Amino acid sequence: MTLRPPHPTATPPATETAIPPAAGTAAGTTQRWAPGRVIVLVTASILALASAGLLAAGGAGILLDQTQRDSSSYLMTSSKPYSTQTYALVSGSYRGGTTGDWFVNRDLLWTVKVRVSSIRPGFIGIGPENAVNTYLAGVAHARGSSLTRPNSDYRAYSGGAPPSPPGAQTFWSATGTSRGRGA
Repeated sequence: MTLRPPHPTATPPATETAIPPAAGTAAGTTQRWAPGRVIVLVTASILALASAGLLAAGGAGILLDQTQRDSSSYLMTSSKPYSTQTYALVSGSYRGGTTGDWFVNRDLLWTVKVRVSSIRPGFIGIGPENAVNTYLAGVAHARGSSLTRPNSDYRAYSGGAPPSPPGAQTFWSATGTSRGRGA
């Protein structure tokens, strides 16, 4: 009687073979990142940080938009008292899509509301800085960099009265008047 193996076509069991480490590296260490991989990681990190900043700014904008409106739906800042003995009070802080303001979309700002309370009647105007400076050359006026600064931060310029009424000028983007409440 002859004995045969149960499966003559069976293959011997496979043995595991270890893959040798890459040339120049020690066994058990990781390979260094290629420059392209580092650049991608740094770029992605910068973009993620910038996105987080933009999200925070957008959230702050929405918060201000929803909490700082008056009864007429104007977005308002707090009021501050200013006074001057000169003919004009000038601030260079408003950027509202006037001529030369290419980076401010006038349609996004809609209408600007300026509240003025004065003892005497007065003129209120918003205009291009160069035109306003030309008109006020030689006119007594006070100038500040922003209407958010205290009155003491304004610098007074000596001079006389304006050569013509401010309302007669054509460079103003927006104008208004205050009636005054008497002395």
